[in-house]
Amino acid sequence: MTYALDTCYIVWLFENHKEKLLLKTDYVITSFNYEELMHIEHRHKVSPFIKEAVRKFEKKYKFNIVDVPISPGNRLEEISYVNDSEILNHVGDPSDSVLVKFCVEHGYDLVTRDKHDIYKASNGNFFKNIKILKSIR
Repeated sequence: MTYALDTCYIVWLFENHKEKLLLKTDYVITSFNYEELMHIEHRHKVSPFIKEAVRKFEKKYKFNIVDVPISPGNRLEEISYVNDSEILNHVGDPSDSVLVKFCVEHGYDLVTRDKHDIYKASNGNFFKNIKILKSIR
C-alpha cells in the first residue's frame, strides 16, 4: 500500500524522531504538501530543529514527491483544482481537500495527524476506496 502523507504527519514524524520510518515505507508527498512543509513556520510554531532535520533528511534520502498542479495559499485555486463538491462538502477545508482528491484519484491511503476536517469526513464513511490513518502501518 502506498501512503500519501499530510503535512502535519510529516512534522509529527520529525518532532518524534521517527523519520526513519519513511525509509521502510512506500509513501508519497504531494508537491502541495511539500510546499506547505517548507513554509510552515510562518503559520505554526515549529522549532528550527524540525526544519533543519527535514532539510538534512531530504538532502540525504530525497523525499518521494509527486507533482500536483496547485500551490498552497490560494483558496479559490484549491477549490477549482479539487472540483468535486462531495469532497469539498465532506472535508470542508479546500487545502485538505487537495490531498484527499489526490488520494481518491490514486487509491492511496492518507496519513494525517490533523484531527479536524479530514478525520470528521472519515468518520462519516465518505471515503470508500481510501483509508484515513493516524500513522503508517
